[in-house]
Amino acid sequence: AVSVDDIAARGAVGDAAELDRRAAAVGPDDACLIIYTSGTTGRPKGVVLTNKGFAAGRRSAVEMELFGRGDVIYLYLPLAHVFAQLIQADSIEVGATIAYWGGDTTKIVPELGTVKPTVLPSVPRIFEKVYAMAMGMVPPGGEEQVAQAIALGLKVRQARRRGEEVSDVEAAAFDKADGEMFALVRGIFGGNVQLAISGAAPIAPEILEFFYAAGVPVFEGWGMTETTSIGTLNLPDAFKFGTIGRPVAGADVRIADDGEIEMAGEMLLREYWRNPDATEETMTADGFLRTGDLGSIDDEGYVSITGRKKDIIITAGGKNLTPANLEGDLRRSRWISQAVMFADRKPFPVALITLDAEEIVPWAKGEGLPTDIEELAAHPRVEALIQADLDAANARYAQVEQVKKFKILPRDFTIDSGELTPSLKLKRNVVYDNYADEFEGMY
Repeated sequence: AVSVDDIAARGAVGDAAELDRRAAAVGPDDACLIIYTSGTTGRPKGVVLTNKGFAAGRRSAVEMELFGRGDVIYLYLPLAHVFAQLIQADSIEVGATIAYWGGDTTKIVPELGTVKPTVLPSVPRIFEKVYAMAMGMVPPGGEEQVAQAIALGLKVRQARRRGEEVSDVEAAAFDKADGEMFALVRGIFGGNVQLAISGAAPIAPEILEFFYAAGVPVFEGWGMTETTSIGTLNLPDAFKFGTIGRPVAGADVRIADDGEIEMAGEMLLREYWRNPDATEETMTADGFLRTGDLGSIDDEGYVSITGRKKDIIITAGGKNLTPANLEGDLRRSRWISQAVMFADRKPFPVALITLDAEEIVPWAKGEGLPTDIEELAAHPRVEALIQADLDAANARYAQVEQVKKFKILPRDFTIDSGELTPSLKLKRNVVYDNYADEFEGMY
């Protein structure tokens, strides 16, 4: 291992004149990084971020004072992700400690227990899995009691954040819920998390409320590679669940006539590497980035995302559907790892489902069923579990938006198979191509 002090010592005996020469040769508009997009909607593009832009992104992050000296950050995101690079650079500047994910998804929880981070920037899938695990431990008939505990936890923590008193009865009930459930949730993350940030994909408000009640505040933010990963963020003293927060310092966000979110600011890309057509297509005449996300801004300045322009599905009846919302609801299931909805030019929506092996295999073993995922994917008992959770998710949507049929795949999507990005975002076009026959077979 090489410490920062080791690097500083090496620099102390270097050629100072050469360092000055190199620094003088670099301008604010020169390329700092070329980060390739994840390719969720097509061929990856090289995003050229400038020194000025990366500095602006870092400045916005540092000014929010999300972490400082003494904080411990568990960095799950890969350094191919610009947000990870931003967090890394800011951590070094303020003197925080960074612990990097070891690369094995089965060891995330043990690593959290060892590292005991105070700050956890991550992706929704991590929080979704912990939420599903916690909900899976609720005994039959205990759902209402848990819902009441979460509502109480929200009320008490928000009141105390505002400096308000709570009644003795509420305080006693909260302490009971904290000891029986919330403390266990905090323990999964190492017990010390003061701030978690979720980005790269949508996360259900119910999950954010659950973690806030449990004392693991998870705040949703939004950004893109093209915006140096930051654009909007909910903050500990200014948040609204179900939104992606307000624009960060230096970011100007607006909604175009067609509902697309557009953003301007120094942190924007200079260009797509050797792709002037894509650059021209992405930027407006007055310097705003066309983000591809659809959304709105409320009276308090909080931005909400309703879907992706390129993900919009148009049914045979002409109905426009946004798949991400229902897919997100399905991923809250204890049994479901991934869900992909399809309905383009078809009479009704269908979905492909992958199983969460960490949950379904122990359940199957306890039920005396096969423990092989391929066998479970075709087992009627498993289909019944998925159907029940699909029915619950469908009930939140209009009839035309509901998934009418589903198929369980014999394996999960992975980064190695090209169906997920390094930050675990779904590559929808790859899944549509790889499983065209499976989708078509449901009609």
